[in-house]
Amino acid sequence: MLIRNANELKGFEPELSKLHKKYSKATIKGIETDLKNIEKKLDSLIKLDEKLSNIFEKATSVTGVGKVTALFLICYTNEFTMYETPRQLACYCGVVPFEYTSGKSVRAKPRVHFMANKKLKKQLHMCPYQP
Repeated sequence: MLIRNANELKGFEPELSKLHKKYSKATIKGIETDLKNIEKKLDSLIKLDEKLSNIFEKATSVTGVGKVTALFLICYTNEFTMYETPRQLACYCGVVPFEYTSGKSVRAKPRVHFMANKKLKKQLHMCPYQP
């Protein structure tokens, strides 16, 4: 985002663009080091707890599920203990739309329940599918 803004400024104010790039590089470098430190701490916390490490390993073994998605699932589902069946988990994650029907007539297009976890749904839809 910071680099993109500097590139957009090139056409209007070349001098201001150079100044912006100079100061934003330090900010970007600081953010990247903070992210690396956070990832190292998360990895060490996962390795310390044997149960969590096992769950994390199984979750990331699924095609398309990476670190972030696995951690989202583990945190939001209390280490997969909140739901007994995969169907319940899918409903909670918001990946199963339901249609509003009354007998034979369909009254509305299928929608996700308003109580579904939208953050988790977004994260799961960002996972690439590879057959």
